[in-house]
Amino acid sequence: MMAVRRIEARAHVRATEVPDRVLAAVTNVFPEIYHDQLETTWTKVETHSGILMFVVIAVLEGEKACINAFESIMNTLSMPDKRTLSRTIESRIDDQCIFYLRLEKQEAFLERLKLAIGPDVISLRVHLQQLPRCKYDDAAKFIIDRLENAGGHN
Repeated sequence: MMAVRRIEARAHVRATEVPDRVLAAVTNVFPEIYHDQLETTWTKVETHSGILMFVVIAVLEGEKACINAFESIMNTLSMPDKRTLSRTIESRIDDQCIFYLRLEKQEAFLERLKLAIGPDVISLRVHLQQLPRCKYDDAAKFIIDRLENAGGHN
């Protein structure tokens, strides 16, 4: 049986951005009921051109919380975004059964989830688990089933 054991949302905080707004965008990816369970870290990094910036990461763990949060994320996406995920599923799951997607940071700040098309993103990593070993085909079927069963808007 497939489970979701961890969800990570990560975004860069550029020098021109307000850190609290980026944090709000990152936490808005998760249902509000789980905001107090998020483990948030800030890391200072230097770009290749020497500019200092931060990376903020919010992590949710726990099978029940993660599956509920994941289903909420899938329900919130538009039907075109769900079709895009279904069409591109092969490139979104790695050999460790991590499902990757990128969301628009500005939309998340406004409490809307939309697949990213530009560079201002929140990177989402959904860690899937299956015992004894996670298999790609099972992970892809799990994601596609969730996309097909999720509500959503046009």
